[in-house]
Amino acid sequence: MNFGKFNELSTSVGGIGTQQSYSSVNAYDILAEISHVIDIVIQRNLSGDMIIDAIERMTAERKIEIKGIGTNRICIKLLADTRDLLNRMSFTDNTMPVVVKIPYNLSTGGKDNLREEFAYFYTKNLHVKNPDLISADRLSKLLPVTKKYDDYGFILIQEEIIPIENSEIVLAEIKNGNFSDASKASAVISAVVSNEALHLQMYDLVNYLDELFVIADLNVLFSRFNFGFKQIGNHHYLTVLDLGYALPKMFPRFEPKCPRCGQKLRYVNIADDYYNGGGLARKEKIKNKLISQGGFYSCKNENCSNSDINGNIVSSGGTDPFMKKDMDVFEQYAADVRTGYLYAERAEEVSDDLMRIF
Repeated sequence: MNFGKFNELSTSVGGIGTQQSYSSVNAYDILAEISHVIDIVIQRNLSGDMIIDAIERMTAERKIEIKGIGTNRICIKLLADTRDLLNRMSFTDNTMPVVVKIPYNLSTGGKDNLREEFAYFYTKNLHVKNPDLISADRLSKLLPVTKKYDDYGFILIQEEIIPIENSEIVLAEIKNGNFSDASKASAVISAVVSNEALHLQMYDLVNYLDELFVIADLNVLFSRFNFGFKQIGNHHYLTVLDLGYALPKMFPRFEPKCPRCGQKLRYVNIADDYYNGGGLARKEKIKNKLISQGGFYSCKNENCSNSDINGNIVSSGGTDPFMKKDMDVFEQYAADVRTGYLYAERAEEVSDDLMRIF
């Protein structure tokens, strides 16, 4: 697998290949059928199981292919020509292979769709306004092209990315006999840890996201299949398959901070110095947390004590830097922004898109 360097990213369009030839199945008809089912579920207050049943039926009818099922969304591929669809949606490359993300939990899954689209356009716009901001420059190229098909975000069209578990580097780990096909999750970790180029890409990718967003569910030791590769030119670049837990850092006074030392909390990345540079005992302790409990934030301050910023002793503290679960940090940030800004003194200035993702 030919890995590129993030600092040499070009603006050339990439992908996983051109579209296949399909029968006369119409992409618009397939999306209209899915949209109709969603409307029925909303109007009659029915279970999301009806959406799952419809997706399974349409799979049997060879209209779509299921690519993956998450906690509240299904990712599918239309078995139809999508070139006209992508033209009308202003995709720059209408031959780009795409997937469609459909929520079966309309409340949470629909919000995840909106967040993914917001993250894509946020980095694009931020790069235009701040062309020297490295994180915005890199992410504007690395994140998959993402656009909602309907006004509510229940149907999301997204550039297809090679899932990391189906990538050449992971499949090579299995082919070489290091892991069985049933142990792809372990093969993913082995590839990220042992391959220097991939390890560096993981370090940069998570740091770029951490700089611009409050994030969750991006700890590769726990969410091992949440990453993939985007091909740009002749090189492959690590990117994220699911940014449903990403909120922009547009409100500095609400950004998460350490309750002990007051420094900003940063996402714990298995490729960074905090994880790897604190000695074997601490690394094993952090590793066990990441494997068993999910992602974490930390101040990463080696001088962080077990007292808070006012000097009060924190009984659960210790000699290690402060750590907090990423989902707790994410939900707290969302709640603080909602109550402290969006629904407060400046709500009239906030766009509807921003209101909907928080």
